[in-house]
Amino acid sequence: MSLNPKTEPPEGQVVYRRVAIDQGDSAAAPREWRLDPGLAPLVAGFAFLLLFILVLGNLS
Repeated sequence: MSLNPKTEPPEGQVVYRRVAIDQGDSAAAPREWRLDPGLAPLVAGFAFLLLFILVLGNLS
């Protein structure tokens, strides 16, 4: 048991702030569309698997 009485926690502190976005730049240039880097190997693997199944189906 502690001899000190329970103290109230200090007031909250801001640990994260959003970065302000310039409205003039975003209106002039449209956003660049990008794919997730992990999506390309997933699509390639799926295409390879589909091709493999088609080849095995034609051979049997």
